[in-house]
Amino acid sequence: MADILGKKNLVLLIILTKDPYQKKWKKMYAKIIDHQRETVMA
Repeated sequence: MADILGKKNLVLLIILTKDPYQKKWKKMYAKIIDHQRETVMA
C-alpha cells in the first residue's frame, strides 16, 4: 500500500514541478500529505 502511495506522490510531484498552476497544486498536495499523515497516525 505504501508503495502505491509513494508512486502516486512521485507522479504528483512531477505534475507540481511542470504545472503552471503550481500554487493551486501545492495546496492540494499539502492537503493530501496531511490526510496521509493523519491516516498513518490514526
